Amino acid sequence: MPARKIGHPVKLSKNTPCQLFEINAPIWNGGARKVGLAKFRISKHNEIRFKYRRKDGSLSIPDAYYFDGNRLNTERFTSQFVRGLELVLIPFSELEILERIEPEVIKLEVEVKFNQGRLFS
Repeated sequence: MPARKIGHPVKLSKNTPCQLFEINAPIWNGGARKVGLAKFRISKHNEIRFKYRRKDGSLSIPDAYYFDGNRLNTERFTSQFVRGLELVLIPFSELEILERIEPEVIKLEVEVKFNQGRLFS
């Protein structure tokens, strides 16, 4: 069940604390890309950014991605030890695009949904 929804990014407030992972490059794995995150650093909200650049200098993977740390308790992901550090290997299909927005925008979206629910019920 892939969690990634193209066109429907996860929206988090800029004030929501996230564990930031800056990854040099993903694990390419013959086309089935994965990302390795240190298990002890994974929190509830995780923002993943890639620093890998193409020859022309542009980012190869420009979007920020989101991983819900609570999923570690409910789903099984493979892990790998690298230099004594346990990495959780997460396939790209399990990552969601992350959009950080201003807190006022979230409040307005909630109010609109609430008002729509009251008008139509």
